[in-house]
Amino acid sequence: SQKKMKRRPLKSIPVSIDSFLEQFLKQRGWDTKLQEYKIWTHWETIVGPQLAKKCSPKHLKNGLLTLEVSQSTWMTQLQFIKPQLIDKIKTSFGVHLKDIKLKLYASGSDPNA
Repeated sequence: SQKKMKRRPLKSIPVSIDSFLEQFLKQRGWDTKLQEYKIWTHWETIVGPQLAKKCSPKHLKNGLLTLEVSQSTWMTQLQFIKPQLIDKIKTSFGVHLKDIKLKLYASGSDPNA
């Protein structure tokens, strides 16, 4: 006669939804994209409200973040603080930027002009 195996109940381990999602995304290799996306969603926090009205992130590829800037005077200001922005993005979001490229808004695309 076969022995009946007694089923043991699974022990559930409480896990926060944040840590579950983080692990889920990491297993699929999507965690880096999520961290990069935070640059867009937290832009005003990164550069401050005044600067956020004058520039915005447009592209991120191969560690190069491209920003569109409303005026050349703001491009000069951003040029001086690029190292701080790169460091803040790295420490806040774990995104390692090689550089930030500054580009003037295409004519007619700047809502703050």
